Amino acid sequence: MVLADARVAEQHVQFTHEDGWVARDLGTSTGTWIRGSRITDVRVGNGVTMRLGHPVDGSTVELYDDAIQPSAPPSPGAGSAQVGPPAGPGMWIGPGLVIGRAPDNDLVLTDDLLASRRHAAVRPMPEGGYEVIDLDSSNRTFVNGVVVDAGPLRDGDVLTIGASRLVLRSGWLIVAAREQEDGVRVDHLTFQLGNGRVLTDRVSLTLRGPALMAVIGPSGAGKSTLLRLMSGELPPSSGAARYHGVTVHNHQGELRSRIGVVPQHTIAHRQLSTAKALGYTAELRLTGDTSGAERRSRVEEVLHELGLSEHGSTRIDRLSGGQQRRLSIAFELLTRPSLLLLDEPTSGLDPGLVRLVMNLLRGLADTGRQVILTTHDLGHLEMCDTVLILVPGGRTSYLGSPIGIPAFFGTDDWADIFDSLNRPTQSAVVDPVPPRRRRLGRRATRTLTEAPEGPQSAMRARWTQQLAVVARRQLAILSADRPYAAFLLGLPLVLATLALTVPGGAGLSPPADPSSTEATRLLVLLVVGAAFMGTAATIRDLVAERGIYQHERAAGLLPTAYIGAKLLVFAMVAIVQSMILVGLFLLVRAGPGRGSLLASGNVELFVAVTGTTLAGAVLGLAISSLVATVEQTMPPLVIAVMAQFVLCGGLIEITGRPVLEQLSWLSPARWGYAAAASTTDVRTIVVTAPADPLWTHSAATWTGAVAMLVLLTAASA
Repeated sequence: MVLADARVAEQHVQFTHEDGWVARDLGTSTGTWIRGSRITDVRVGNGVTMRLGHPVDGSTVELYDDAIQPSAPPSPGAGSAQVGPPAGPGMWIGPGLVIGRAPDNDLVLTDDLLASRRHAAVRPMPEGGYEVIDLDSSNRTFVNGVVVDAGPLRDGDVLTIGASRLVLRSGWLIVAAREQEDGVRVDHLTFQLGNGRVLTDRVSLTLRGPALMAVIGPSGAGKSTLLRLMSGELPPSSGAARYHGVTVHNHQGELRSRIGVVPQHTIAHRQLSTAKALGYTAELRLTGDTSGAERRSRVEEVLHELGLSEHGSTRIDRLSGGQQRRLSIAFELLTRPSLLLLDEPTSGLDPGLVRLVMNLLRGLADTGRQVILTTHDLGHLEMCDTVLILVPGGRTSYLGSPIGIPAFFGTDDWADIFDSLNRPTQSAVVDPVPPRRRRLGRRATRTLTEAPEGPQSAMRARWTQQLAVVARRQLAILSADRPYAAFLLGLPLVLATLALTVPGGAGLSPPADPSSTEATRLLVLLVVGAAFMGTAATIRDLVAERGIYQHERAAGLLPTAYIGAKLLVFAMVAIVQSMILVGLFLLVRAGPGRGSLLASGNVELFVAVTGTTLAGAVLGLAISSLVATVEQTMPPLVIAVMAQFVLCGGLIEITGRPVLEQLSWLSPARWGYAAAASTTDVRTIVVTAPADPLWTHSAATWTGAVAMLVLLTAASA
């Protein structure tokens, strides 16, 4: 039986029939577990469930008496040489096989939630060789790091499905050999800015097997840059970073699920509860056919593994600093990555929490992962297997066991060591393999080769699902943020109340006094207020969660799905706000008569106000995408609202005024006011109103103004 899990040994557990079935762990380091207890030799019966590699989220094996046996390879024909299975666990392809997560597949990828239920098929071709076919999977199928829909599979090719890697050998699909040993390899990695400044200078290292490595050094040593290069976020100026033999910056699609990146900033929406935030992330990252029960189970497993089970219903902004750091790690563990890269996970924590986080990282490494972190904390380096010390300019000063640091620098005083790091020093590279794993380094390792060039790997477009998930999450955030929700619902109430301050009693109907300008003033209030209402609702949104979006984008979130969800939710908000504003306005002031196009002028007024609010909301999102910080949003908001106030045309006559009239065409308030003025027939009921052709009471004029609102909204989007 093949289990494509890096924590499962090449020969992990053996079943023998000795007056009943007996399960025997074959001396593995990660263990075999039944109901949370580690077993070495135990009798098992029908219905027993065991986990391999970890007591909580290890690969699950369920035992049944009538298990279906895989077909054996066919006997060779006469005169042909006998070809047996290659070394290592595998499955004979035979006439073809289907690979996926569902139990009815030929090759079942147990507990791999990144693999679809029916993910891919491999079949022999008439002319010889094999062909792999992607079965409309969520996370795509990769051959040697290149995404394929259908293509040849040759001997020695690596087939990646979800988190599982299989190699074709003489008609057998076998689990990629010693995947953990062939983990991280960095060769002369250099990153140089356009101005010539070098941030990382010819760094080389190799990390084999489960390990915890710390990267330390003074400020400006390029620690965070090195992590970004190793994750594939930054392309190197020269050199290469590889993981499992694949160049990371060329094949992020294949490696995305196997490399977890934990940035220094918070990557969660603080208004949500811990379990809810993890649940939405699980929906975005796991396959589209993963059931709700499977996602909830995975979330519970991760919370349990990181000691956060009792905080599942706690809002994230109420967690302690250490709990928030663990939660950041939890987001990455959802996909069971075999490599974790963490940028300053202990920054800003008190000594007790630092020790807690380091113990957690040590435990993650001991369960079969490679964990690399940058840190300024020097008090717990003895927990690491390897330490990489960089000097300013990104050069390697030391690479090896933490035990060898005092001997290399001639002192155990870190102040003296850091002083020496700022002076020219000869680089030293010490064997990075700790003594307890040194035997692994003596084994033969396969040659690391560059993955063939090809198109950037990417997830299959799960646009509809991602849009729905992000939209539901946005609604949950809005409902959880009560002060913000009160602001959104209270703003139209305030604007409608301000209508009472406009003198007159005719509202938008013909006044008794022909010289009254009540209608034009009310329209300015309604339209400019709508533009302000929409812009104020969204101007802080994108910039406030830019870090979260960039992290999710790197994990596979489609930008169009993200923006589409924002537009959908804030369109709903704009409609609700406009309903409140127009409804309350019509309670305190009379509405227009017959519309320009429709029989009801009130409906046309609602359309004009809603269109202006929506255009303002999209304009706010556009501004939010351009500013660098939340604090920078206030000046653009003031400028945008004042520009709408001037360019709407109801306060200052702009028709026939060069430059000003042309600028007004770019203002949503100009066209919202034009639609509302056309509906109200302002040119008739306000005798002093300018003869603006956009205010004509006609179907063509009103339709044109609404069309321009739609066009401006689309342009801003």
